[in-house]
Amino acid sequence: MAASIARGMTFEESVLLGNAAGALAVTRGGAYDALPTAEAVRVLASAGDRETHGGPADGT
Repeated sequence: MAASIARGMTFEESVLLGNAAGALAVTRGGAYDALPTAEAVRVLASAGDRETHGGPADGT
């Protein structure tokens, strides 16, 4: 998430990528081996973005 903010992404984009990275990291054992690739994070984040339009925060 911090890396995304440092690259100039919005807070919302950074949270989305940070959540995706964390979700991927817990699917594998080990500290180094569990680190997801940037591509894997982008793929998961974009899949979640397509599936989660609306929600309680915006009244839908």
